Amino acid sequence: MTVPRHPARQIALAFACSVVLLAACTGPTGSERATVTSDAYRHARPGELTGSVSWLQRLLPPPGAGLTVELIEAGPRARVLAEQRLARLGAPPWRFRLEFDPARIDPAQRYVLRARVDFDGRTRFANRLDYPVLTHDAPAHVDVIVDAALP
Repeated sequence: MTVPRHPARQIALAFACSVVLLAACTGPTGSERATVTSDAYRHARPGELTGSVSWLQRLLPPPGAGLTVELIEAGPRARVLAEQRLARLGAPPWRFRLEFDPARIDPAQRYVLRARVDFDGRTRFANRLDYPVLTHDAPAHVDVIVDAALP
């Protein structure tokens, strides 16, 4: 005995199988893979500020280049609360984790992050925009883009 065939049902089944197979084959892209593996780094603990620094230029930093990331209390005092220096930079993005004393953070105050890449004794790249952090609904994780520094 033969089973009657329904062309519309066969086409729908073939289409559904194709979609499932394509979804299984694609997997995450490189940037999505990086996001998945760096989830722990994205969730800062109290007293910690995390993030990354990169630039849009398609070039590697020269040997001897260093990255400095600072947590700054904005305003007339503009004092540095935490700083991290990274030497021997590879390809961007460069991840950082700043530790600071939470008791020194005033919820009414504004805090920003500054980043710069130095080599040959000069700042060559720096962020031009303020990156607010920690207070006034600002995050404790920030991804900073640095631009070529003005001479």
